[in-house]
Amino acid sequence: MTIKRPEQFLFEQGIGGAVINFVLCGGIGWLLFRGMADVPLWGQQSVAGDTLATAFLLPFLTCLIVTPTVRRDVLKGQVAGFPTSSPYHALGQWVPRRSLLRGVTAGVLCVVIVVPATVLVLGEFAAAGMRFAPFLAFKATFGALLGATVTPFLALLAICDANPARAA
Repeated sequence: MTIKRPEQFLFEQGIGGAVINFVLCGGIGWLLFRGMADVPLWGQQSVAGDTLATAFLLPFLTCLIVTPTVRRDVLKGQVAGFPTSSPYHALGQWVPRRSLLRGVTAGVLCVVIVVPATVLVLGEFAAAGMRFAPFLAFKATFGALLGATVTPFLALLAICDANPARAA
């Protein structure tokens, strides 16, 4: 069995997060909006509302899956940890250790950081909303970019708090 270096593992998490979330977000978008020719920017079933929901749910659910999985992989020795002197270990002190609370925190942070800028840009380019196909492309791409960003970060936190004393 080969032990993966954390840097390689995090890169793989980013690629996997992008691919999986592209497919999932595209599929969810198709299921939820398939009957609409146009998706309005604002409203009950809208681009902005869906962006807000995705920005919270994607990191929240990713955290619930990635955190225990990565911790287990580190404890089994399949993924190497970082040295305790690594600055990454300090990150773990600023976020909750419990997966559920960590997921809520990640979701809220993504909503606060990502949604305003995204909706502002969408308002400039798609003020009235979007046709279904461009919306679907946006949703899948947004999910892929968010997944590629959030998944490695959550995996990094899980590596650091899995067993820091064992990391070499």
